Amino acid sequence: MNVIVIGKPRIDVTEIVDNFPLEGKDKKITKRIISNGGISVYVACMLAKWGINVYYSGVVGGEEEGIKLKSKLEEYHIDTKFVEVNYETKTNKNYSVLNESNGTRTNIIFDNEQFLTKHKFDFDPDYIIVDGTDMAGAIGASNNYPNAKMIMLANVVSKEYYNLSKRCAYIVASENFASALTKIAINYNKSKTLVDVMQKIQDLENAKYTLNLLNHGTLYVKDRQVKYIPKIEVKPVDNLMMEAAFLGAFCYGIINNLDMDVIGKICNMACYKASEKLGTIDNILDKQEIFDACSIKVDTKPESMETIESKQVEESNKNANTEASNV
Repeated sequence: MNVIVIGKPRIDVTEIVDNFPLEGKDKKITKRIISNGGISVYVACMLAKWGINVYYSGVVGGEEEGIKLKSKLEEYHIDTKFVEVNYETKTNKNYSVLNESNGTRTNIIFDNEQFLTKHKFDFDPDYIIVDGTDMAGAIGASNNYPNAKMIMLANVVSKEYYNLSKRCAYIVASENFASALTKIAINYNKSKTLVDVMQKIQDLENAKYTLNLLNHGTLYVKDRQVKYIPKIEVKPVDNLMMEAAFLGAFCYGIINNLDMDVIGKICNMACYKASEKLGTIDNILDKQEIFDACSIKVDTKPESMETIESKQVEESNKNANTEASNV
């Protein structure tokens, strides 16, 4: 199985505070973390850690940090032959303040506005995974490999993201993207709005959508039924990589052809478990941890995944506090 992840890698510079400073006020910090980041980098490393052979394609700067980021990918045994090193620019950076009291971040992103220029590979990918940050790379790969199944994170409301989504087989969408697409606002006190959004998406789009509702759980469709998994109560440490962990678990499930109920469960679990740790590449979730938390049996080899029967799915959902229910 040939899998390539395409996106913009970045360096995360995190200043950790006990509470967020007021605008115009000074705040002394004593904790700073510098790490490799970006949703696409996290997803590539997560898939590699979970046993998938992964290629990565993105642009890094020619400075020391960019070269180290490329080396970090290689530590995960990710093939980086399609990483472009641009010696005329610096690697993208995300400067953020992490509030320890609630795990939320405020981000300021330096974007070098560089995009991939080479869109052909020396293999035919089965899956192309994109986070929307490198549109040139995503569109180029889609044009060159129309038979590949593209999986996209649609978390930005824009014409570019919508046009790219039309090329995809699978979409992990945010609530904002889904609401903009359907013109239906989700009301969590009215479950009918959840059904209406997913039904409208099915009417409008060919891609299979799963919604990451972040603070509200997961929404997906199986056998023409809309299903909802509530959020898991955790003590958040850092919300930076919740979307990335969700997307990584989703891609793992799709690539391994898992049952959609199982995919929904592991996505939901991975999203919230990721918030219990600092959002760095070194803190990527273990596959066994997620499957154990969901009460799903898993062998070490992805191709020998053992899913449980539908009756057991219900029971293990209860055990994991993520009971899937039709809405």
